[in-house]
Amino acid sequence: MRKPRPSHPPLAAEPKSFNRRTIAMVGRVAMTAAAARAGQRQALIRGDLKAAIIGPTSPGPEGLELDSCLKNREDVELVAIADEDEAVLLKAANHLKPKRTYRNYRELLSGENLHLVIVASRRTDQHHDMALAVIEAGHHVLFATPFTHDLVEADQLNAAAKQAGVQIAVAHPMRLAPNIAYLQDIIAGGLIGRLLEIRAWGKQDQRSGGEDMIVNGTHQFDLMRLFARDPLWCTARVTLDGRDITVDDAFKRREHDGPIAGDEIIAQFAFPDGVHATWTSRHALRGHVGNWAIELHGSAGAARINCDTPPRIYVSRKSAWETKGRDERWEPLLKDPVGVERVRPLNVTTENTRLVDDWINAVRCGNDPAANGENATRALEMALAVYRSALSGQRVPLPLSDRSHPLAKH
Repeated sequence: MRKPRPSHPPLAAEPKSFNRRTIAMVGRVAMTAAAARAGQRQALIRGDLKAAIIGPTSPGPEGLELDSCLKNREDVELVAIADEDEAVLLKAANHLKPKRTYRNYRELLSGENLHLVIVASRRTDQHHDMALAVIEAGHHVLFATPFTHDLVEADQLNAAAKQAGVQIAVAHPMRLAPNIAYLQDIIAGGLIGRLLEIRAWGKQDQRSGGEDMIVNGTHQFDLMRLFARDPLWCTARVTLDGRDITVDDAFKRREHDGPIAGDEIIAQFAFPDGVHATWTSRHALRGHVGNWAIELHGSAGAARINCDTPPRIYVSRKSAWETKGRDERWEPLLKDPVGVERVRPLNVTTENTRLVDDWINAVRCGNDPAANGENATRALEMALAVYRSALSGQRVPLPLSDRSHPLAKH
């Protein structure tokens, strides 16, 4: 039986996000969403949920295929989509077959009777305003990743959702994979002994460094917390062309996930019970250590998660390190609910459908989704702690008291 975990501490004792403007905004959200909740309850009982998608809604990488998760569902009716790009909107409409289309998402929210909204935009600079409008309308919301631009925005959305009584879910589907849940149970049962270290690598491709961390690393930070609880502190070095970064090195990528910086990152996190973790993104290491993987090392063995879709899991007993070569010690996880036979091409929609199923079930039951806004905030917080440590040259305690982006110029 999995041991109960202690409750998490608050994100921050007095986060800077909770100023007078935030308090007023949260109060406004609570008032405007109250009327919508009555209709929500009746729809949940009947099962006739109505949904919409806003943001880049074309199938494939732009929308991370979150759009297709609502297609042809018997329990949800996709009534509308919105996108400011007319060509993208037409393409999405042909694929998803909604009843109506909009060029302006605010017009959609004011003109439709909804329960669920997917913010499919990968432009992080749009997430806060889009989601706040959805929450103010009293609707449950699911995000593409990354969650928000900074922790100020994340705290505001979490507080607004709590006041409005709606559920936030974020596209971190790996924590919902059946074999990840199985691995969590058998590690708790002693598979690798006492957990001592976690070692993780980003994809370490042409996006090595800051872009790798915000796009891929936050998924691994989410998994670190799943196995080791909340980190206590972070120390990190971020470099660009071999030198330590400064605030002046910050830039924005095309999805506006910035500011980001650096082409190499080496970060260390301390977790409770003596567990330490490293996260690395260095292009020169890609051919040697592989890419986008996380290893859990314990006193009696280790487990490796290749962060594919779905994840592939391998284990190594302590004795294998002594009797086998380095390339032979990893063996497929026995009784893996997913299995390792599946190779690319892989169906991202399957993983995201599980995410949507969990979100809708949480909406119906009144529980938090597994991939909720608080978990997404803490994963983003680990990424921003990397920058704060690198810029200051010091160990940074977590949770962060300063919720602003470390690379933002004030």
